[in-house]
Amino acid sequence: MQQAQREVAMGTTFDYSAISPSDAADLRKIAAEVRELVNRMTPLLIDIGERLISAKAKLPHGTFETYCRAEARVNPRRAQLCMRLARFARSHSQTHAFAARTGYMLAKTNTPPQVIAEVMTEARAGRAPSHSDVESRIAATKSEKSSSSVLDVDKLAARLLDALDEDDVRNVILLVGKGTRAITSLFCERLRAGLQQQRSTDNSEVTSRSPH
Repeated sequence: MQQAQREVAMGTTFDYSAISPSDAADLRKIAAEVRELVNRMTPLLIDIGERLISAKAKLPHGTFETYCRAEARVNPRRAQLCMRLARFARSHSQTHAFAARTGYMLAKTNTPPQVIAEVMTEARAGRAPSHSDVESRIAATKSEKSSSSVLDVDKLAARLLDALDEDDVRNVILLVGKGTRAITSLFCERLRAGLQQQRSTDNSEVTSRSPH
């Protein structure tokens, strides 16, 4: 039963029909041992990350990378990954159920929260998605978000074209395309001030119309 669940989770099976029964038995045993070792890797990396977090807190500023190389004998980049994984695991107790590279991917700051929630729920139910599945979900969610942003831009552009004359549209294009940060900030501030003035005017009109 557990073997079948693993096969479903990984989304593939291996055909042993062309291999002798004795070799097939050995290969299945090796595969089981590898799975067991892989399952131990993520908890170990989380533990390493926690220890490195503790070490960094005790070190003078700017010495952590040297400490990693000279004392811990670990690449600073790998150390950062382990620490990020450890911090992520503090609030996501099922992190240990995923392969290390999947855990690293989930722990990235730009991973969509809804994907994290989905896969952690499945992991709690004993159905931790494979790395490729998690990767696909993240890509799909980011794509949907990107498409939504494009639709918002299209809508805003259409409204500007309806509201402004040709010269004003050209000026907006010039501002967005070539305006400095200071000019863009000033333009946004003018818009905010204009909105505030409109709200104040609208509120005054509503108050004046209200019966006393």
